[in-house]
Amino acid sequence: MQLAIGLIIFITTFYLIITEKVPGPIATLLGGLSMALVGIINEHEALHAIGFRLEIILLLVGMMIIVHFISETGVFQYLAVKVAQLVKGEPFPLLVLLAVITAVCSAFLDNVTTILLMAPVSILLANQLKVDPFVYIMTLIMSANIGGLATLIGDPTQLIIGAEGKIGFNDFLINTAPIAIISLIMLIITVYFMYGRKMVVSRDLKARVMELDASRSLKNIRLLQESATIFALVIFGFLMNNFIDKGLAIMALS
Repeated sequence: MQLAIGLIIFITTFYLIITEKVPGPIATLLGGLSMALVGIINEHEALHAIGFRLEIILLLVGMMIIVHFISETGVFQYLAVKVAQLVKGEPFPLLVLLAVITAVCSAFLDNVTTILLMAPVSILLANQLKVDPFVYIMTLIMSANIGGLATLIGDPTQLIIGAEGKIGFNDFLINTAPIAIISLIMLIITVYFMYGRKMVVSRDLKARVMELDASRSLKNIRLLQESATIFALVIFGFLMNNFIDKGLAIMALS
């Protein structure tokens, strides 16, 4: 009986998360509380599960705070417009650079946040060039997932694997980053043969992109400087953690 009730709660929780009928954190908390109230898990087991993975939770909290401040600056939108102008509005080179930026950002920031920030400006640029936004969005989504696999902090799954397997930040960087780079190259090659050769736009459309003012995307220069400095110090702390051994969660929260 408990197994059936547990499955119903589990499926219902994921249904609420996927459909976004209620915010994800609330759906998750309701699911966990329901499991406890019907007796599938007790208070001791619930608290032990949280305490056992407290380092992962605190590391996520620290990184999410940093990501929040960086996202408030508008730097992602600024980079996207600058990249479009760098390639002079050529649609496929633009797609390649956007994919690379998304993958790199996802390797060090939360990949969901990265794609949510990159997607709107990518759709804007695609519409300006009169090319299919679907190709841009799907390529960036896959780039975000690939980039998230490159480091320990790129994806919550990586954090869990690292914590459970006692695998450090540098270990992920050495072993998974090269595979992520190869995967990104294969993705770009695949997209080129499927869509890239058809991406031809007129000079007038390219001129529209060149006229965009990237500086208007930056909302707070001082906050960008401060958050970028803090983020650089955190990454440096992660890289040096094998020597100073203070813990990744402490680095992020500091």
